[in-house]
Amino acid sequence: MKNKDRKEINIKITLGWVISVRRHDLGYTQHKMARAVGISDLTVSRIESDDGITPDNNTLRKIAEYLKIDYNSLLTLKPVGVKSEMQLNQREIKNMNAAQQEQSAFSEQSNLVRRLVLFVNGMSNDFFLLSTDAPQKYIEEYCKWYNKWMEDGGQGDPLEPLRKKYYVNLLIDSETSDREELEAIIDGKTVESYDLFRYWDDK
Repeated sequence: MKNKDRKEINIKITLGWVISVRRHDLGYTQHKMARAVGISDLTVSRIESDDGITPDNNTLRKIAEYLKIDYNSLLTLKPVGVKSEMQLNQREIKNMNAAQQEQSAFSEQSNLVRRLVLFVNGMSNDFFLLSTDAPQKYIEEYCKWYNKWMEDGGQGDPLEPLRKKYYVNLLIDSETSDREELEAIIDGKTVESYDLFRYWDDK
């Protein structure tokens, strides 16, 4: 193919981007990876979102082993907050798997605003907090899906419907943290809140 036929686009690559994409490829949740590597769910979330955390070499090596990524290649990535660019042509883009294409789309959709969204259950003490750019209408549909998912046994990734279309980072949940930790994270921040019980059709 002649060079003039190769349309190039820029995809910004960071350490967090690579880790997040690979984790999605393998079908692992942030919680599962956190337990395997020996760090908290919140730390995994902050690493993947390039939120001011650079893992030490020991942690980075464990992440590389768990995700089956070459450790030395991770070391070559720019530090958090400094983005390098990788040139990819159209054919290479087509060969990227669905998870990579999805992550690439997130970086291009500047009109989608990431925000904190809290899910609670009015009938229990369960909660989970995430950062997402999913619109309110879609989140309300997700609440209905979540209730159905729970009724059916709750198998698999509970955030899968959101991850398929939008950016999602699970920050904290009641399985691994308590209300005090939740309050410390959201203190002074604007948070959207959804009571899952309100979306239960049979109540």
